[in-house]
Amino acid sequence: MKSFLVAVSSAAILLTSASALPTTHLPRQDDSCFIRIKNGDGDASVGVSILANALFSTINNRQVNAGVNAQAVTSGCICQAFSDAAGTLKLGGIFDDHTLASFTDASSGEVDSTADQAVPIGSFCCVTTPNTEPVCSRSGTWTPPPPPPPTRTVRVQINSVDDSAVQIEVPADGSPFATSFNIANAVEIVDIEGSNQGTCQAFSDEAGTIAVGSPFGTDLVFLNGGAAASILSLRCNLSS
Repeated sequence: MKSFLVAVSSAAILLTSASALPTTHLPRQDDSCFIRIKNGDGDASVGVSILANALFSTINNRQVNAGVNAQAVTSGCICQAFSDAAGTLKLGGIFDDHTLASFTDASSGEVDSTADQAVPIGSFCCVTTPNTEPVCSRSGTWTPPPPPPPTRTVRVQINSVDDSAVQIEVPADGSPFATSFNIANAVEIVDIEGSNQGTCQAFSDEAGTIAVGSPFGTDLVFLNGGAAASILSLRCNLSS
């Protein structure tokens, strides 16, 4: 049976069959633990070497993010699987080089197993202290970033020489906001979300580099002496 090594993130993952993985206990090297996961595809297994005492997340290691059971191959390593990346929801029991942990009653991990019997695995923790429950540092785990704050807006009214007027919501983040008015003659801010002060500037280009008239706030400002002017973008900012 062929086997090959794939580098994934900081872990080395060995894709192979159960018969090709080490069957004897391996000595521990460099505070790492080698574990074997049966993935439910017949008796196929995936091996991964992880750092001891540090939570190993499978989020970026798709080859080991599901399985039916696991066992340590490195002697002296005591391990625990979890169904979440944060290492809070235990999956199966503690396992070492003598004990196998089963994740599901649907599969024994033998040749009659099928891939749909595998259950999701979020992380692993292995320690090297005898007779202790595996507890790992979460410093290396993936934490989703907080969502960006919502962009606040100002409502700008653009008056035209034909006595019409249009109101538009403009993001108050200083970026150019594309619009198109060819006969504008006056502008003003009519509403500011969550603030009492704000300033906008009209531009005759979409990139927001060629200013038309002066910066304006809640007071009406005439453009081009009240004659028709072209507005292709606006930039707005809130004042602290």
